[in-house]
Amino acid sequence: MSGTRYVRSASRVLPGTEAQQKRDAWMGAIRVRRAVQARIVQAFRRQLDGAGPGPLDEDLLMFAKLAVAEQRLMRRAG
Repeated sequence: MSGTRYVRSASRVLPGTEAQQKRDAWMGAIRVRRAVQARIVQAFRRQLDGAGPGPLDEDLLMFAKLAVAEQRLMRRAG
């Protein structure tokens, strides 16, 4: 009988779990955005050094989309 209670309680969402998931999603978005940002900065540095082209348009567009998504997740994590 106690095993049944354990199974039932395991399926419930604990208080704070949803908030933690939102915060984790936000932090993950920050990490991804920073990685793309670093790649863009590195491409600009190579361009300034005459060692290659600047960042790709796709990278800049992805960075903008990631920044918007990060802001939305931040508001939801509130």
